[in-house]
Amino acid sequence: EINVQSELPSQTAMAAAFLRALHPVVDAPPPVFEDPLVRQFLPGYQQRFLDRLAALTPRWRRLFRQRRSALGSMRAQIVVRARYADDALAAALEAGEVRRQLVLAAGLDTSAWRHAPLPVVEVDHPATQRWKRETLARRGQPLPETLRFLPVDFERQRLEDVLDAPGSPQFVTWLGNTYYLSLDAIAGTLGALASRS
Repeated sequence: EINVQSELPSQTAMAAAFLRALHPVVDAPPPVFEDPLVRQFLPGYQQRFLDRLAALTPRWRRLFRQRRSALGSMRAQIVVRARYADDALAAALEAGEVRRQLVLAAGLDTSAWRHAPLPVVEVDHPATQRWKRETLARRGQPLPETLRFLPVDFERQRLEDVLDAPGSPQFVTWLGNTYYLSLDAIAGTLGALASRS
């Protein structure tokens, strides 16, 4: 029996991608975080919505931005956490402290493109990874040679069983996922990181 839900990409990853794409369109410049590749993951209706918003005058975009809603708070949280992680990674790279990035629950993350040629390992649910790869292939976006996918269902698999020993310092990001996991899955993942990092 096929579980249709498990074959779909993560809906939270889709929402985060949309909010990252929405940020430079509606928020006052300069953007906190820029992710030009993320639009490739959006369905056509969301891309058309962003194009229509971008065509509005600055006054109307300001009115859209000022509407008090959970959308604005969520967008702020998502772009700030992405910017924080990017800044921390840039500082670690500049200091020569890291030779690989490990992105846990990667979803529709684009670090591998934004930080090339740094080797990146994306750890996520197999269905989300499959959808991501197929979408990029359909849109003619090549995968970086330095990107590796590691399929893991955090609730059903132990990260330590599939994660290799890096052999070099790695930078780990794990953004916006822990509140969906059980305490056992979180503890197991942190334990695996402690033993492999």
